[in-house]
Amino acid sequence: MLLRNLDQARVVPAITVAILIAAAPGLPGLPDPGSPIAIVRSISVPGILAAGMALVVIGRGIALSMVAVMATSVAWYLRLPNAGWRW
Repeated sequence: MLLRNLDQARVVPAITVAILIAAAPGLPGLPDPGSPIAIVRSISVPGILAAGMALVVIGRGIALSMVAVMATSVAWYLRLPNAGWRW
């Protein structure tokens, strides 16, 4: 009976919580309040790229151009501070 109600919307969060609980004792900095912020910052660019690529694929387009746009923006991001731009 319980297995009939399982779907992806319930299984994925449950597995995520189980992994976090299992990994917490081995990672001393995980319970720190700054950890979720660091995790979100580290996955924000790949997450935005993945969401954009998903929209392109769902719209039946070619997603190869998105990789070129990301590479160009990263190159500019790394070059501008060396040229004197500060933000």
